[in-house]
Amino acid sequence: MKKFFLLLILCNTINVKADYWTQKAAFPGTLREGPICFVIGEKGYVGCGYTGFGNMVNDFWEYDRLANNWTQKANFGGIARCYGAGFSINGKGYGGFGMNTNYVSIADLWEYNPLTDSWASKAYFNGGGRHYPCAVAANGKGYLTTGSVFSGGPISFFNDLWEYDPVTDTWTQKNNLPGLAREAAAAFSIGNKIYIGTGTDGLFLNDFWEYDISTAAWTQKTNVPGGLRADGCGFSIGNFGYIGFGEITGSTTFVNDFWQYNPALNSWMQKTGLPASGRDEPAFFAITNKGYVGLGGAGGINMFNDFWEYTPDTASGINEFELSNADIHISPNPAKEEFMIYGLPVTVNKTYELKVFDSNGKVVLTKLIAIDNRQLSTVNCKLLPTGIYFVQVSDGENRVVKKLLLL
Repeated sequence: MKKFFLLLILCNTINVKADYWTQKAAFPGTLREGPICFVIGEKGYVGCGYTGFGNMVNDFWEYDRLANNWTQKANFGGIARCYGAGFSINGKGYGGFGMNTNYVSIADLWEYNPLTDSWASKAYFNGGGRHYPCAVAANGKGYLTTGSVFSGGPISFFNDLWEYDPVTDTWTQKNNLPGLAREAAAAFSIGNKIYIGTGTDGLFLNDFWEYDISTAAWTQKTNVPGGLRADGCGFSIGNFGYIGFGEITGSTTFVNDFWQYNPALNSWMQKTGLPASGRDEPAFFAITNKGYVGLGGAGGINMFNDFWEYTPDTASGINEFELSNADIHISPNPAKEEFMIYGLPVTVNKTYELKVFDSNGKVVLTKLIAIDNRQLSTVNCKLLPTGIYFVQVSDGENRVVKKLLLL
């Protein structure tokens, strides 16, 4: 029988609980889904979108997260539309694409200057009109991929990838996504890598891919958990990505779940879901170390104007620590049948919650453990199948997580 010992030292210098949502000022414009969104500095921008009954708009709004208020800005430079995409580079926002009121897919791109509150037309997208694409910014350039076009016949889906250079105002095609062509996927960027997953090609998907800008290579990663989905959203905070919401399994089930991706471990962990109605095609973005989600609808029928701020537990200054930083040790690893926890917590005679997550972020074991100086607590894991797991220990304010292999 193998055992492993985990030295637990929970830091008491940070007292902020994290992984929670806070409701913010409601969006004052017309209820909508499928807007264009981007971030400039400490402000988020939301505009255009589908307002129901075949109607689309081109108004644009600024959200000031410090003041927690909305201000209407100059209308979007192009025609009214929905299901477009946006990104920001060097203090300017970029938006376009989508579908117009005649349900024709659009290929234009517009640049927003917040200093002059004005829009300027930029180079048309070489890949042709499309709606439901994914767009992100990385390393000073914009990237657009996937989407679909409807021209009165069958819908055509895309898996091409394009790079936009704002300095030369040009589009350059890159290596195609190796996965299925699709629309309504979710994407985010971390450093010089782009991540994209979920979506639909008529059937809902949950595959997940990484594109390395420096090598132009795609690598398939661990599938997005929570079910096959489309019309959700994605953004990154620090070194972690987040995907959630949308419609799952094509059954008109709209969800409010939320998942965190760790690229270092190629693993997902479920986070606190939005404490509001499930929805698809919401507004979404991240500002500094906070995430923001709101608006959206439920299949183009029920629309929302609520707006929420997400505080993660992995941003700088928040209370989740990699074990190397918290001086946590595990031995031996791999383990089998049971493991033992011991440590020297700052406060003795304290109860901790232990959770074991599988590689999909699902909690498979929970136990309350009481640890005093040098006291041991044994955790039986005989019923767990072999594989990769994550052990989390929390005192309600601080938590540590360690990767574990069970044989």
